[in-house]
Amino acid sequence: MKKIFKNNKGFSLMELLVGLAISCIVLVAAYSFVLAGLKSYDTTKGTTEFQEETQFVENIIVDAVENGVMEDSDIIVDASDNVRFETGKQILYYDKAGKSLYIYDKSETIDMADTDDALTHLVSKNVEKFEVSYAMVEKETNADGTEKTTLAAGEKRELVEVEVEISKNGKSQTSKKLYRFRNVGNTP
Repeated sequence: MKKIFKNNKGFSLMELLVGLAISCIVLVAAYSFVLAGLKSYDTTKGTTEFQEETQFVENIIVDAVENGVMEDSDIIVDASDNVRFETGKQILYYDKAGKSLYIYDKSETIDMADTDDALTHLVSKNVEKFEVSYAMVEKETNADGTEKTTLAAGEKRELVEVEVEISKNGKSQTSKKLYRFRNVGNTP
């Protein structure tokens, strides 16, 4: 006689459909987590790059001004609103059309048409605005005896006010700070 096995070790159609539905739900959830993680990474990376570039530009400006010589400094704005800020030792050059800031030593000349030469001196290509002016702090005593401090424009002062706006990765930050020349006379 034949023995009939009643224990079939396969899956029924219903079990297969339920298993497939559960697998799809798990895959969609995993995909959502991975996608959210990638989006968070991109956002964080963009913010970090923006902050690093902003800090780098500010550090370059601080070093150029503090190591410069006030008496040898000059601010030149041309007809295209390009700014050439000579700190006495270095030159910060802002190309408004290219939204780029460059730095080079006063003894050097750079050829903006030569891309390799320009890139060597490039500080940032995300500068929307770069304005420089000499400034001095004026103190007045009010009628009630309190002191009022104001910032006034001046000619070749040891204080320089620099306003920089940087835009990158959809973010924008404007910084308006005072910098002080360490070297006031012609001696570096």
